[in-house]
Amino acid sequence: MAIKGIDLSKFHEKQRMAIEILAQPGRGGMTLDEVAKYIHADPKTLFRWRGEPEFVNAVTQKAIMNLHADLPEVFAANMERAKAGEVRSVDLVYKLLGLLVDKSEIEVKENGKSEEEIDTEIRRMREKLKEQGY
Repeated sequence: MAIKGIDLSKFHEKQRMAIEILAQPGRGGMTLDEVAKYIHADPKTLFRWRGEPEFVNAVTQKAIMNLHADLPEVFAANMERAKAGEVRSVDLVYKLLGLLVDKSEIEVKENGKSEEEIDTEIRRMREKLKEQGY
């Protein structure tokens, strides 16, 4: 069994159970002590696992997978708000569909010089380099 690039077989059964529970929103209403008790592990052990990058990554990836399962409902709720005229929801729908893109334009000036002045300076530098044999 794998979670988006994570091989769960490298975790033992108690760790896999902990990953499932910890990846649920609000841990299914369980405290960390309750999670430890449920999986028959010492709370200190669970705390230690939560400090291991591979374990944390597995919990995170599983949580993301769980969120993906709820996306159709989230999209439907957002569409209802958009249809009701909520501007932020309409904006989000347009962005999700690629119909609205945030765009910023930045104008850069080098020491207040025009492009023509910069081009002239570049030509002079190239000529000097040629004279020096480069």
